[in-house]
Amino acid sequence: MHPDYKLTLAELYRREARAGIDLKLSRVERVARALGSPHLRFPIVHVAGTNGKGSTASAAAAILESSGCRVGLYTSPHLVSFRERIRIGGELVGEEEVSAGVAEVDEAARLVLGEREGLTFFETTTLVGFLSFARHEVDIAVVEVGLGGRLDATNIADAQVAVLAPVALDHERFLGSRLEGVAAEKAAIIKPGSVAVVARQDPAAREVIRRVARGRASRVVEAGRDFLMEQQGGGEFTFRGTRWSLEHLRIPCPAAIQAENAALALAALEPLADRFGITEAAVRAGLARWRWPGRFDRVSDDPRIILDGAHNPAATEALVSYLGSSDRRMPRLLLFGAMKDKRWREMLHLLRPCVDFTLLTQVDGERGEDPQTMAAALAQEGWGEPEVGVMKDPGAGLQALVERAAPAGEVLVTGSLFLVGEIIPRFDRFFSSLHAAEKGAPRSLPVG
Repeated sequence: MHPDYKLTLAELYRREARAGIDLKLSRVERVARALGSPHLRFPIVHVAGTNGKGSTASAAAAILESSGCRVGLYTSPHLVSFRERIRIGGELVGEEEVSAGVAEVDEAARLVLGEREGLTFFETTTLVGFLSFARHEVDIAVVEVGLGGRLDATNIADAQVAVLAPVALDHERFLGSRLEGVAAEKAAIIKPGSVAVVARQDPAAREVIRRVARGRASRVVEAGRDFLMEQQGGGEFTFRGTRWSLEHLRIPCPAAIQAENAALALAALEPLADRFGITEAAVRAGLARWRWPGRFDRVSDDPRIILDGAHNPAATEALVSYLGSSDRRMPRLLLFGAMKDKRWREMLHLLRPCVDFTLLTQVDGERGEDPQTMAAALAQEGWGEPEVGVMKDPGAGLQALVERAAPAGEVLVTGSLFLVGEIIPRFDRFFSSLHAAEKGAPRSLPVG
């Protein structure tokens, strides 16, 4: 690891611990102008929503790359390395570029804001991403919202296409506990005169999104009305939209929800097809190689091990639906860890009918819920041995479940992207190399 990069990460994470999440746009807008407004130098597809936005963004990027475009992809959080957040042409941003980008953003912030008021972790990271995309002269960027939409740092962008993935309750501390309010926050990424591409939504959320789009004279393209996805199973589906009618599309993941995310990405790219030369061949090639790790991710077959970063009830429902449609091996064992601010009780109740044993574990130190606390709460609701166990160390917990499941069982790891990030380097060479390179580096709190 480059020494400057390690110091940069340490400073960024100290900044996050100090400032936390501060939902404002004024600071980041002023610093962006001082940097020459890098976010205005390339067209943007902007993706918001509660669940599936990262998958949708990465699918869109894969198709654009197969079309010959130089694509910037900005997502959060990361699983193992901070560098996963900023990708150019499918490659992670370099360590030295991260360090130089943060230094450039910090210098601009000092000039504009003074010494006493700085940017948050996510504001800084977002501007570093925009700087990298501008420096590499990307043809287009696909940008995932971190949290909410209206006051998210990414919303300084003037996106030509706004994508609204499914909206549900999450991050209630910041976004509120009413679905209509959450939908309004996320719909605020829709810019005047743009195209708003909307996934299947709860009727209340859909009406809010429609109202926001009407107020901004934006064209709305809705799932179920303007585009359709017909699932054939096994990762194969048909897409029918405003421009394309494509049969027998294939993605590597068999989960129906990932086919829906891929269809949402296709609908978002239809308005851009002529400008970027997106052909049917490029669509098929991009989807065939698309993989978004840690989401319905089958990383082993003996025993079968599935990693999924579901961290709220809506995402857990999608996971349960996938589990119900997949081949059931006996037994199915669950390794579960969650953050304190998540609705882990609801998630565990949803998962309970799908698994034979649940092992509760610890993720992310102080911000992670204590597995003993979870076990005590479940015991009061009638759960206990032999249905539930506790093992604080995730790696040891996984090993115990693998030994118990072998040879014909199944292990499911879910509850937090942090937990997935702890486990995935054991099975994936790419993440194993990242983990080895960044061993000892600080980790970020999740955003998104």
